[in-house]
Amino acid sequence: MISKRLFKSLGCILILTLILSSISSVFAEQVSEVEIIGLSTDQVIYDPGETVTINVLLNNSGGAKNIIISALIKSYLTNVVISGVPLKTLHNVVGEASFSMVWDSRGFPVGDYYVEVMLNDTYGNLLDRGTCGFRLGRPLLNVTGFSVEPQHFNMGENIRITLEALNTGSTNLSGSCIFTIRKGNSSVWYSYQNFSSLAPGGVLRFTSTWDTSSAEKGALYYVVGYVSYESQTTPPAVVVVSTNYLPAARFSYAPTKVGLCEEVSFDASASSDPDGSISSYKWDFGDGGEGSGVKVKHSYHGLGDYFVTLTVIDNEGGSNSTMKLISVVMTYTLNVSSNIAVEIPGSGRYKEGDEVTLSAPSLVSMSGLPGLLGAKYVFKQWVGFLNSTENSVRFVFTGYEPRLEMRAIYSED
Repeated sequence: MISKRLFKSLGCILILTLILSSISSVFAEQVSEVEIIGLSTDQVIYDPGETVTINVLLNNSGGAKNIIISALIKSYLTNVVISGVPLKTLHNVVGEASFSMVWDSRGFPVGDYYVEVMLNDTYGNLLDRGTCGFRLGRPLLNVTGFSVEPQHFNMGENIRITLEALNTGSTNLSGSCIFTIRKGNSSVWYSYQNFSSLAPGGVLRFTSTWDTSSAEKGALYYVVGYVSYESQTTPPAVVVVSTNYLPAARFSYAPTKVGLCEEVSFDASASSDPDGSISSYKWDFGDGGEGSGVKVKHSYHGLGDYFVTLTVIDNEGGSNSTMKLISVVMTYTLNVSSNIAVEIPGSGRYKEGDEVTLSAPSLVSMSGLPGLLGAKYVFKQWVGFLNSTENSVRFVFTGYEPRLEMRAIYSED
């Protein structure tokens, strides 16, 4: 009985020892001093035949070690090895180290792949491994044409919608062409047309027709067309259609060179509506200010560029907008004087970028009081924000000092 118990105890100890040994081995592998801390390819998607660059960043927190790096290229769908990269050895690695490997994708089919990088010591022990995915075959489709006719329709008239698309990528594409017509925030009509296996360089033409019998007179309808393919979409193309001809928004402003805090006059008299009249004019001055009316005034209290938007609305509710960029520049006040009683032209208000030339007479004769002789004065120099001994000076207004002084200095001859 004792021997059986002893045998069972020894068996339990042996099993426990094996379990602990296994746990220790797993733990030892998990706490390897060498690890991959960064793994990437230089692109996510490649055209077939392009070179794939594999960038690896590793760290050795222990003593100097020789590390052997291997890399396999595998199919993402099957995990089958389809190629490899020559072995690379890093000598006496301590701390962080980085390196790159390249793989030539020529001759390999379009598809999804991943690279598996393994780090081993010189005894063949695995130190760490990592994977990074990439794709051969660039899916790219461009909309090359979008037309909607007619854009001004009579009730019940059919509107023909056409979209053309070109496969500019390097892989076959499948997806759908989607047409939708929106009124406000709701969709009133849509059309889906599927396609598959569009080869690189291939062109597709999609057409559809919208019956406007149920349309609302005077309402604006937004015809939208785009293509959804390979988990992405083309930018939507949009055309507005209506029974109403939209008004044309136009405006002018003066002065055309706008100074800081200067009052600007805006005039929308050139706006028009081909089949009715304009009922309202709305202004957005780009600085938070707004206005209404055909003619308005506004001033800007900060330097910089502002987009001014005019929106006109006609008698059927149709609207249109136009935008202009206004640059607000610094304004200056220039005072020109002399130390004798002679006036020199040039005083006034100027704007950034303006040019001015100041000319002081070289010789000035001053008549004397009755019974006294006069005097002659000779120009010596200009003093002020610009100093010069030339009697004629030219400069361009710039900077942020709003008040400028120029004084001509004369001495008696």
